[in-house]
Amino acid sequence: MYDRPRDAGRHNGWLLVEGTAAHRTGPLPSAELLLAAIHGHQVEHPLAGYARALAELHHRQITACPGQESDIDTARRTAIHAITVWLEHQMPQHRENAALHTESLGSVIDRFAAACVRADHILLDLHDDPGDPRIHAAWFHLAELSNGYDDLILDVAAGRRRLPISPEQL
Repeated sequence: MYDRPRDAGRHNGWLLVEGTAAHRTGPLPSAELLLAAIHGHQVEHPLAGYARALAELHHRQITACPGQESDIDTARRTAIHAITVWLEHQMPQHRENAALHTESLGSVIDRFAAACVRADHILLDLHDDPGDPRIHAAWFHLAELSNGYDDLILDVAAGRRRLPISPEQL
């Protein structure tokens, strides 16, 4: 990960939520902590639990027998929606002058979990050839998603960006 300015709100792996709702929301986990949760480390935050669950579903999808994909996709959609609803209740978003992000936080975490599982599987599959460019490409993609997630959380917390609301809120 790259270094961030000291005033970016980052402290000990947590992104601090700024603004009037900060007392209600507490910190949001950084990509580093979501990655730790995905790899089975104990991280006490609801988003970390969802990230771990999504990673497990992506792992199951890789090893699934034909016909199981539908159940896995349904479980993923449920987790993605739960993240969106959790965020809407925990962190009211600034609607004025905030650019709309194109996907929900749940979708971003789902892609992050999928990239992590994919990178892990590629590394295991190609462990005999550590110079294989597919290993580098998978881990580079994961690093980009990690940086993008951290940037998104900072922008949402600062009111520069807002996330789509769930269809039930329309």
